[in-house]
Amino acid sequence: MKIIVSKYAGFCFGVKRAVTTVFNEKGKMKTLGMLIHNKRFVESLRKKGVNIIRDIDDMKKKDGKLVIRTHGIPGSLMSKIKKKKLNFIDLTCPFVKKLQYLAHDLHKKGYFVIILGEKEHPEIKGVVDGLKNYVVVSNSNEFKLNLKGSDKVALIAQTTQSNEKFHDIEKKLRKRFKSLFVYNTICNATSERQTAAIKLAKESDLIIIAGRPSMGKTAFVLSMARNMAVDYNKAVAFFSLEMSSIQLVNRLIVSETELPAEKIRNGKLENYEWEQLDYKIKKLVDAPV
Repeated sequence: MKIIVSKYAGFCFGVKRAVTTVFNEKGKMKTLGMLIHNKRFVESLRKKGVNIIRDIDDMKKKDGKLVIRTHGIPGSLMSKIKKKKLNFIDLTCPFVKKLQYLAHDLHKKGYFVIILGEKEHPEIKGVVDGLKNYVVVSNSNEFKLNLKGSDKVALIAQTTQSNEKFHDIEKKLRKRFKSLFVYNTICNATSERQTAAIKLAKESDLIIIAGRPSMGKTAFVLSMARNMAVDYNKAVAFFSLEMSSIQLVNRLIVSETELPAEKIRNGKLENYEWEQLDYKIKKLVDAPV
C-alpha cells in the first residue's frame, strides 16, 4: 500500500507562528479563547501553565501575558486591552491583519463591503467591528442588497473561504455593479490545501482527511473530497484529530471495506462480508508503509 501525504498537511504559517511563539515564551500566560481548535494541543498548553480565558475582564496584570490568537479580535477589544495596560502578545495571523485593514480602508473610502464568510466566526467578528455599510454572506444566493448598479461596492473574503465560492459571487456581482472592487483575501495556505486535495483525490483510491469537523478549512476540504469521490469513484475517510487510535483503525476499516459501520459493530455480516472484512484487515495490517 502506497501512502501519499500532502506537503501542505499540518499547521499553516499563522498557526505555526502562534504555536512556536507560545511554547518558546517564558512566564505566565493566558490565551483569549482557544489558541487553535485542537483539544489535545490545548491540554498540552494547560500543562505548561497556559490557560484559557473567555472574557478580557478575567485577565489581570498579575496573570502575566495575554495571548491574542490567530483569528484576531475586534478593534474595540484591542482598545480595551491597551486601556487596561495589559501585557499582551498579538499573534493575529498576518493575512487576517491584512483583511481587517482592507475592510476598514474600503469602508472609509465609501464602499459598501461584501464579505464572504461565516457571520459568527471570530475572524469575521474582528473584521466587521466598527463597520456600518457591510454584509456577510456564505454563498451567492444570499444577496438581497438595496443598492444601485452605480454604487461603490467591494468584495473581500474570510481568509479560510473557498476560492470557488468567491469567484462565483464575483461573477454575479460584476453583472450588477459597474465599478465592483474585488480583492481576494483568501490566504495562500487555504488555496494550497484546496488545490492539493483535488490533486490527491484524483491520484488516490482512498482519501483520508484528518482534522476537526467544526473548522472551516477541514469542513471545506472534506466536502470537496467527497464531491471528488463521487466524480472519480473514490472512498473517503474522515478522522477527527481527537479520536483514539482504536477509533482511527475502526474508521479506516469501515472506509476500506465499504461495509455499514453498524453491521461491523454488531457482527451481523453475511459470509461473503466476513471474508471481505478479513481480507481488508489483513491487507491493512500487512501493508508496508
